[in-house]
Amino acid sequence: MSDNRKPRKVGYKNPPVHSRFKPGQSGNPKGRPRGSKNKRSHNFADKIADLILDEAHREIPVKENGKTVRVEVMQAAMRSVAANAIKGRVASQKLLFDLNKGASRHKDERQLATLEAAILLKEGGFEAFKEADKEGTPRPDIVPHPDDILIDPETGEVELTGPMTYSQRAREDLETVAAFEREIAAFEQRVRIARIVKCRPEIIQMYEDELPLLRMMLKRWKELYEAGQKSAKPDWTFRGL
Repeated sequence: MSDNRKPRKVGYKNPPVHSRFKPGQSGNPKGRPRGSKNKRSHNFADKIADLILDEAHREIPVKENGKTVRVEVMQAAMRSVAANAIKGRVASQKLLFDLNKGASRHKDERQLATLEAAILLKEGGFEAFKEADKEGTPRPDIVPHPDDILIDPETGEVELTGPMTYSQRAREDLETVAAFEREIAAFEQRVRIARIVKCRPEIIQMYEDELPLLRMMLKRWKELYEAGQKSAKPDWTFRGL
């Protein structure tokens, strides 16, 4: 049978059929995967930042007093700058001075911000307690507790002696509950063993006398944990501490 179809025109935008790409086949199978350009640009800044930080904190071997020790790249670089400054190189001396000045300013600003936040939080907590006492209502549940924020009036240093967040307090309460449960189990085991080996009655009585107090403390801590869960608020960060 003869083929009466007209021949296809070959030319610009009309390549021969045998040389055309097949449907679903890439014209550059070894090229960049689809979407890789957008994916790279989206995370490029983060990747560069991670690379810089990883390199700065990478440990390398250095000689120190005749021994080989491992220090971070940043620390090794600072030692090199300091060594050159000691040798009298002006550029290194200026760089070391500027770095020291910037670091000191950063620490001073951080300490001041911490002090201001601590004073605000401590005074605000006590004011809330005072207002509740005046109205005859229960004191609010505040974390960190004002009593746990210690401020040195001479140095301005701040120390936090209690939990900083509600979730941290919950973890510590649960750890205390678990510790009392272990202590009670241990005393109960001692009582059983003492009876089996027929210890002196006063020894058995000494162990038994400890149990009521431990059980009372366990009950109290469970109540504190449950009360804390009811009044807990979303965690927030005490910036600076």
